[in-house]
Amino acid sequence: MRENPYRQLPENQENGFRWGFIGAWGKSGHKGTAHAAYSINTTTVDGFLDTTDNEEVTAFVEIFTNPNTVAVCKYIFRHSENTTAEEIQKGCRLTAKEVTDALAPLLEWHFIEQKNQQFKADGQGINFCLTLISMTKEAIKHKTNKWD
Repeated sequence: MRENPYRQLPENQENGFRWGFIGAWGKSGHKGTAHAAYSINTTTVDGFLDTTDNEEVTAFVEIFTNPNTVAVCKYIFRHSENTTAEEIQKGCRLTAKEVTDALAPLLEWHFIEQKNQQFKADGQGINFCLTLISMTKEAIKHKTNKWD
């Protein structure tokens, strides 16, 4: 049986490091998934930790400190086709201003795109929110010592 390539580091790499996220959703059973997303960084520990400023990490995380932005990410993920601000407003039970404020950082960071008054996921951006949701679920298990 061949080893999983995601677990292998390049040969002769001193202090090698690999970190990332993988997500799959859609069809169940033997048919596989309808969608998959992954991002894998292969480098060294120092290359991974030292190439992103702490301020950059904090600016990224701050996007998701607004509960309305998290709600909008969830809505856009569920409705991956184009959706309007009015549909988001209704689906998330937010005001027009709350939707505008929640969409602003998602547009700025190119997590979503807007065309003709419609919004849709762009690249991995919305998946970052799902990764944070997964991290939150695991952190709650650790915090409460309640495991599946």
